[in-house]
Amino acid sequence: MARPYKILLFIVVGFVILGIIGILLEKGDTNRSSRPLSNPPAYVKQFTVYKEGDGLVIYFVLADQAGQMTRSDGVVTLEIRHVPTDYDEIERIQNAYARKHFNTIARYLTGAGKREAIKEAEKVLLKQELNIKRDNYIRTKIGQGTFQRDALICPLGKIPYRSLGTDIKGQKGKAKLFFLGEGCFLEAEEEFSF
Repeated sequence: MARPYKILLFIVVGFVILGIIGILLEKGDTNRSSRPLSNPPAYVKQFTVYKEGDGLVIYFVLADQAGQMTRSDGVVTLEIRHVPTDYDEIERIQNAYARKHFNTIARYLTGAGKREAIKEAEKVLLKQELNIKRDNYIRTKIGQGTFQRDALICPLGKIPYRSLGTDIKGQKGKAKLFFLGEGCFLEAEEEFSF
């Protein structure tokens, strides 16, 4: 009679050991809580443009409705613009805009026309369309020091200044991102220095 109890004891101990191993493996998986969900993206969580060497490095992060990072197939349209910063250039542009749109001079005097004039003066330096697949996203660490964190980014690569066609180092720029994905259209904008 002692034998069936030993077999039962071995089975119970075996299940307990398997349960402990499973728990340890689960705890060892540090990326479990930050894994991307299969939910569709709801917004662009982060859009980053920074200068590195002789060009611009660009990436973005998508998030679902709950704010969790996610990935999605889609088409990205990237636009890089030069934003005039010289006061004389801005004034010249505003005056030209006022002459061109004389019948809307009241809007110009209220400030709305000034914003439109500056926006109209932004020169598009690059506009490209990229097909993005789920495989393009990479898990990496971004930020430095205490701000370093895990992120699921979609790198768009490095754009050399020479491909922008003009000498703009040290000037202001604006990047626009348009993402058309699985049932969504998202956009983001980032200002930066060349």
